[in-house]
Amino acid sequence: MTDLPFQIVITGELEGDEYAAYRILKEKADIKDIEIFLAGQENEKNPEVKEGYFKLMEFVEEKNPGITRKIVGGDKTMASIFFDVFKPEIDEHDRNNLFEYVQDGDMSIECAARRSNMTQDEFRAEMAKNGYREPQLA
Repeated sequence: MTDLPFQIVITGELEGDEYAAYRILKEKADIKDIEIFLAGQENEKNPEVKEGYFKLMEFVEEKNPGITRKIVGGDKTMASIFFDVFKPEIDEHDRNNLFEYVQDGDMSIECAARRSNMTQDEFRAEMAKNGYREPQLA
């Protein structure tokens, strides 16, 4: 066999709210367990821990396609909590779209910066940091 110690955990046998995060790792995860897990992050301030919630929810959606839509569609409080988990990813996606619009000449720096709640200089710096260029005026 092996000299390495190991332990087998049967997630279906784990009971209690404190084990919800383990139970949601399986296919056909229970929506109530996902809600318990998400509710636990509601007041989380540590960005690294919030990133962990995000990664775990990505995995849950991968194992249970469409489950997040069921959660968000069913309860406004859960939709709000779910949005909080994914907000950094949504913000980054939106910001990248604005960078592309500016780079392609479809939006002015002024407008994009305003929509990003940044100054024009901050927006230009972020744009450059992310590999986008400002269009050259002819």
